[in-house]
Amino acid sequence: MAPVDVQERANSRMWRGRSRVRDYATTGLSAGEAEVLARFREAFAGRALEIGCGGGRVTGHMAALSADVRAVDIAPEMLEYARPRYPSVQFSVADLRDLSVFDDADADVVALWANIIDILGPQEREVALGELSRMLRPGGLLVLDTHNLAHAPQRRRPTDVPMDSPRQFVRSAAGMPVKLYNHRRLARHEQTGDGWAILNDEAHRFMALHYYVDRGEQERQLRDAGLELVAIIDVSGTALGPGDRAPRSPSLTYVARRR
Repeated sequence: MAPVDVQERANSRMWRGRSRVRDYATTGLSAGEAEVLARFREAFAGRALEIGCGGGRVTGHMAALSADVRAVDIAPEMLEYARPRYPSVQFSVADLRDLSVFDDADADVVALWANIIDILGPQEREVALGELSRMLRPGGLLVLDTHNLAHAPQRRRPTDVPMDSPRQFVRSAAGMPVKLYNHRRLARHEQTGDGWAILNDEAHRFMALHYYVDRGEQERQLRDAGLELVAIIDVSGTALGPGDRAPRSPSLTYVARRR
């Protein structure tokens, strides 16, 4: 079993190793993100907070719904990129591992897109969920993207080469030595638990160890944090029915209300 600090070191190395602004300098939404913003438009019209905003990919869409949006990220260069593009948003540096800087019951929505919570290990994750619940006003919504454990057997391997276009093929093949090196270095630190796993995946050429969670386990975590499940949306924008684990969806978006 890998200690939590191995995961933390690997993920910190990935985020701090070089600027990743170019990787996140986009405004495109997935179908799932667009569905969540549309379905819960009324909640997003209130006081909204985004944790892990990156270059503002989703932030701008949130700002179009609310005049009161705050966004934080651990990387100052991400915020330097985002600030002039979204002047109505209040940006600041903050770490998901320390949310004590945020007041109690101060947001109508707290959103963590792009599986950002999955950089944390099991214990840190449950602490963070408790803090996120604390930050919400009663009835406020937590929007949480997370890797789907049911999809894990289908995730890409470092030797997988896309055949969609010659350019993608050449680019992927050229990067294979780095991907294989990173995977061999980190795969030995993978671990599994009851309804969750920490896995090395394709993010940034297999440089990360990410948390994957089963639907039932994630629902338990939300309940324990004082949150009531409202909806689960897959990457295609489809709402899941009872018991559906959506194995074709790499990640799921959980929307939960503070009781």
